[in-house]
Amino acid sequence: MKIKINYLLGKMNSQALGVERISTKLTKELAKRIDFKVYSYKIPINLPLIRLLYIYLFYPLKIFFSLNKSHEIIHIYSQGYAHLAYSLPKDKLIITCCDLIPLIIKGKNFIYNNLMTYTFSGLKKASKIISISNSTKNDLIRYFHIPEEKIIVLSPRIDKKFRRLDKKKIDKIKNSLFPEKKIILYVGSYLPNKNLLVILKAFQKIKLKIKNVTLVIVNEKNKLPLEYKMLINDLNIEKDVYFTGYISDQKLVELYNVADIFLFPSLYEGFGLPPLEAMACGCPVITSNTSSLPEVVGDAGIMVDPKDYNEIAKKDILLLKNQEIRDTMINKGLKQVEKFRDNPSEKVLDVYKGLI
Repeated sequence: MKIKINYLLGKMNSQALGVERISTKLTKELAKRIDFKVYSYKIPINLPLIRLLYIYLFYPLKIFFSLNKSHEIIHIYSQGYAHLAYSLPKDKLIITCCDLIPLIIKGKNFIYNNLMTYTFSGLKKASKIISISNSTKNDLIRYFHIPEEKIIVLSPRIDKKFRRLDKKKIDKIKNSLFPEKKIILYVGSYLPNKNLLVILKAFQKIKLKIKNVTLVIVNEKNKLPLEYKMLINDLNIEKDVYFTGYISDQKLVELYNVADIFLFPSLYEGFGLPPLEAMACGCPVITSNTSSLPEVVGDAGIMVDPKDYNEIAKKDILLLKNQEIRDTMINKGLKQVEKFRDNPSEKVLDVYKGLI
């Protein structure tokens, strides 16, 4: 007989990225053994007030009136919906926590900060919390004094599609996209914790030493905040910064394969999937010595102070000029990735069984 789960997914996202993409795949794998009743919503107009109404009013009401009482377990997909725990049964409640970014890197908006504190405090109501890294587990204990035995660390696993391509194919792709160029790649959002301002400053320093280098940003140019646009102009690097827009996983794999460096000096990550994807495709990684990133990358990446763009630039220049170091990092990266290749579905299933 299948275990029955009320799965509170939240907002449906047609362009799911990172951990969200992994979670979707995981639930599909478990669907043969678990009866998932999924509760989600779509926002008709993507405006701040509408988003808040759906997160804190319409979606909770939908769950309150339609929750299937015959399903044994409730699993809240993300800490961003932890406030739902205040109106749900507590004895068989699981919440997945990816990070506590709004609490650790606070913005200037007083109302938003307090709203996030309220939302995340719902984590204390869970029977079990699935943390995606030891770093996030430690943050949960530090900020909410959650007993360690309530937290289960289950790191995301990397999809097999992220792999090294044939050299001839790599050369062909590179010649078609960026002939005669060294490529520094960044994949991610424009959120403050991603540290794009420092990436741009470091890139300008790199350009002074290596002329034939391009910074490729996997994101949409029209969504770039004004602050970043102004900095690109001030640094006079607009001709050397390329935006891909939204791309498929296949194109992303190709970019990882042709890139000379994957640069990810994030200020804070709950896990950090892009560095793993890059290493799986044979791309050397430069990343931060903070939060979960040392845990994810191990000794396969170059660790830097994410606030020191001069240091970041020096490490990039060194890596672009030294093929021996690059080869060593590529081999270490491929070994590190194998730690995150197994299927975690059995471990998640054990979490569910433990509450029955």
